[in-house]
Amino acid sequence: MTVAESCELAMALLGLGAQAAAGALLDSQLNHRDGDGAFWMGWQFEEAIVWPRERPTWTQAAAILAFDARLGRLRRRMC
Repeated sequence: MTVAESCELAMALLGLGAQAAAGALLDSQLNHRDGDGAFWMGWQFEEAIVWPRERPTWTQAAAILAFDARLGRLRRRMC
């Protein structure tokens, strides 16, 4: 599972009006941050480890966009 893909799914869910599902998915991503608050790239469920141990900028960008969309700011700017 990657954080960026999960955030992209959450944005799609928001677009479909599934706010509760999107919110739950985004809330679960908060568990995948390092000590400084940056999001890890992904999580390997079978081994229960962060994998890969990277914090790419596109993951941070996807999280920012998704959490911003959840708050409704993005929709107001685009309309």
